[in-house]
Formats: sequence, structure tokens, C-alpha cells
Amino acid sequence: MGLINSNAERDNTAEAGTKTKHPGRWVQVQYKGAKLSAPKTYGITLDYRYEPALSWPTVTDWCGLNEKFIRLGFSYVPTRNVLLDTFYTWGREIDTDARDDMYRFQAQFFF
Repeated sequence: MGLINSNAERDNTAEAGTKTKHPGRWVQVQYKGAKLSAPKTYGITLDYRYEPALSWPTVTDWCGLNEKFIRLGFSYVPTRNVLLDTFYTWGREIDTDARDDMYRFQAQFFF
């Protein structure tokens, strides 16, 4: 859980300057946790983020400019050092409420 600095100027373009100036905020709840050294482990995350254009996100987390969203994610370790990640994001632009949903899947291999 956290509060994000609204003066961090994540994006200092003219467009970003026209967007909301409220501080950002985020909450994340995690259940279990996928462990690379333990096959068949998994983790589930639920996030809420409110990230205005002039705030800097707490993590690099596929957040669009000036977005608020709820994200449900699932991670699974099928075999040692292989991580499968997927999430679905129900996103909206803060000022216009334009829909910006996203689905992502990735496989990561650790050596």
C-alpha cells in the first residue's frame, strides 16, 4: 500500500500537464507466492492503482499514462526456474474515463 508523489513528473509533456494533479496511490494484496526453486507453486495478486500523469509509478508495471485500474494476476512455476505470469487489467483513464483494458501473458526462464 502506498502514496505516490504527484510532483515526480513521470511524463513532463504538454499533454501530461493537462491531466489531474492528485497524488497517486496503490494497494496490492498477494496470496501465496510462486517460488522459482519450488515447482508447482503459484501466486495470486490483486492490485488497485491510481496513477496520475505527473506521478511516478512505484514499480514498472504496465501502467498507462494517467490511469486508474484494478488488476488480477496469476503466477505459476511449472518446473524449476520457469515462471509463467498472466494478468488482466480493467483500466480507465482518470480524466476521461476512457476504457483501457489489457491482458498480458509471459513466460520467464531463469538460468
